Amino acid sequence: MPPDPETPAPSPATRSVLGWRRWFGTAGFIAVGILLLGRLALEPLRSLPHYDEKSMEAFGAVETFQIRLQKQRPSIAFFGSSQTIWGIATEECAKTIGIAPEECQKFGIVGGTPFDQWSLVRRNPDFFSHLSLAVIEANPFVLRDTIEHDSRVSLSLSQHALFRERLEIGDRAERRKQLAEYLVPLQSVRRPLLSVILSLADPAPGWPAYPSADKRIYPLSDWYTNGMSQIHDKARHLITPKDAAKKMVGKWKLSPLNDASLRHLLTWFSERSIPVVIHELPIHSEVAAAMQKDPDFSHGYHRFLDYLKELSPAPAMILSVLEPGEFGETDRCMADRTHMNELGARSYSHLLGEKIAPLVAEKAKQAHPSRGTPELP
Repeated sequence: MPPDPETPAPSPATRSVLGWRRWFGTAGFIAVGILLLGRLALEPLRSLPHYDEKSMEAFGAVETFQIRLQKQRPSIAFFGSSQTIWGIATEECAKTIGIAPEECQKFGIVGGTPFDQWSLVRRNPDFFSHLSLAVIEANPFVLRDTIEHDSRVSLSLSQHALFRERLEIGDRAERRKQLAEYLVPLQSVRRPLLSVILSLADPAPGWPAYPSADKRIYPLSDWYTNGMSQIHDKARHLITPKDAAKKMVGKWKLSPLNDASLRHLLTWFSERSIPVVIHELPIHSEVAAAMQKDPDFSHGYHRFLDYLKELSPAPAMILSVLEPGEFGETDRCMADRTHMNELGARSYSHLLGEKIAPLVAEKAKQAHPSRGTPELP
């Protein structure tokens, strides 16, 4: 029907009012209400573990299987990434220190960063508040700015990062993505139907449909020294020393988010009088040589070392072991360019146990002054 020529056209002001009413009228408020209700409904799902056809994502596996189901709280906790999973033999550390094996426990998260370690502690404060010692892995790879692009890190941020922590993400695109994720959770809650059922039903481990979470907690079969002959053709073993060094320290810049997370972690332990040891696990000697040979790599690595020295609150000890030769071993103790095998883990853990034993003894003396100083092995 053609418009009536006698009807005056709406003025610009009237058109503006009609436009505003279109978006902010009753229908608009209903749409906003539905959006907010949907947002609130999704929030409880944000931090639930993700499952896949093999296992559970790394952070969820550690929190669910190592913490929630743990019968005894540890005296010494080892925090870190897959380097900690592969490179720390807790029973060897305990034997060297002279304590029961169950008093030493490691909480390594595959692809884990200081942000993951801080999230694990602040989400489970009662579990970690009675430690005698916290041993925290630090290496240039997990502290560099480009780590925020890692898909494992991105998932962890989407699940556990506070709003202010998302503002600390260095990369602009990733920061915008995580801020949007905070407002409307999509990545953090998107999961298969089986994953939703398992998360909500929360069945006991051993149930037939339950995934094998230990695949995310323990080293692969490559860790065992007798399997070394089987791993030489694997892609992760064939990465060149230069490429591995570049990935770790090439054009190295500190991640503001992981810097803040590590400092929060140090402060949390300091407030509870729990001493902290920062340690760097060894890498393949050829990668170490490439890091020292290239000026850019060497500069990046020394920036990392200088950063550790400037940490506040200051850790009780900083232990940096770059390659196996520094503790009397060779590359036979390496499973690949950056991870140790069983032999390396036991050798390094013995060294680490010797280094931290005096701190453990001093802490025991403070807790039980009448007993005097425990005799060290």
